[in-house]
Amino acid sequence: MLHDYRRHVAAGEQIIYLKSHSKQTQRNKDTMVEARKLTEATLPLSAGDSSRLYHIDAGAEMVARNVLIVGDPNRVDSIAKEHMLSITSKADHRGLKLVTGLLKNYTRKDGSPLEVTVCTSGMGTPSLEIVVNELVALNEIELPSRKVLPKRRHQINIIRVGTSGAVSGAELGTSVITQYAIGMDNTGLFYDFPSPDANCTDLERQTKAVLDRVVPTSSRFYGAIHPYASRAHPEVFAALMKSADTMRKNQLASSDPDPLKFRAGITVSNSGFFAPQGRVVSEAPSTVQNIDQVLRDIALPGGVRVSNFEMEASFLLHFMGGLNYRAGVVCTAIADRPKNAFAKDIPNCVRLAVNVALGALEILDRSNNESDLVARL
Repeated sequence: MLHDYRRHVAAGEQIIYLKSHSKQTQRNKDTMVEARKLTEATLPLSAGDSSRLYHIDAGAEMVARNVLIVGDPNRVDSIAKEHMLSITSKADHRGLKLVTGLLKNYTRKDGSPLEVTVCTSGMGTPSLEIVVNELVALNEIELPSRKVLPKRRHQINIIRVGTSGAVSGAELGTSVITQYAIGMDNTGLFYDFPSPDANCTDLERQTKAVLDRVVPTSSRFYGAIHPYASRAHPEVFAALMKSADTMRKNQLASSDPDPLKFRAGITVSNSGFFAPQGRVVSEAPSTVQNIDQVLRDIALPGGVRVSNFEMEASFLLHFMGGLNYRAGVVCTAIADRPKNAFAKDIPNCVRLAVNVALGALEILDRSNNESDLVARL
């Protein structure tokens, strides 16, 4: 899906008109998107530095075009320690860490070290929504004036790396590369992008049908859960699969006793950790009982099926993809609840997924299709 953006100014506000070229949407005419009301209240700046945004405490010069986003703030430090030659920027505010630096073993097309930002999203889509909005704002808006730039600074390549629960036979320790995501949160519903393709529309239909079947009609919330589906950017998905395949082949060639396991799959992103994922630890009744079991058979033609549960992928792909940025997800399957089984070496499993993601960012950076991918404002 490609977007043409044209900027209009009315009554001192930035009005964006969106023209969609997707065949999957009826929005064939210019549609006015709500005004960007860029004020101190809507886009707060850091108290100590007006060139930085409030929540992530970062300015545009602190963020690279290639971003690795993780949930655990401690993972930011460990990735930086293991992979960075040097650190150029750091921020730590409200539990949201950000580190930008040059990598040791990953390079650009000219052979120079690849620059990557590693940042945390926090847990769940509400926290993620804040972080990615501010990353996008730094790429599109001048600070401290809050004026929309004539064009984006660069194309953002962003990949989430995390942990997840295994579904549909995904072997523990497998790096699940998300091709599509099903959003069981409601954060994405506040961003009215058209469906990326027919598969997303089909996933929404399948998921809603399952929920309508298993939730009792007597439930207060019958019919109230509205799933949405999102898609990994095809170039990011392809880069992740290529990176994983190359890593595995290299490991096999060197007789690695525990080579990478990876698969493509559909990721279900839930709005919480307990009842939203089928965990019952209190006396509170669940609206969708055994949700991890009832959604596991959802699949697309070709055999791609629900493979894992987590809490962030759906919104990342929905929001960044809707804005024509390149986003993807790779999460390690570390737990199989029905079997009460867990991956043996979780830190190493996550480390392998990080390597897959960094390899994909290297591939994407070397492709350097910014002239085709950056939408002009």
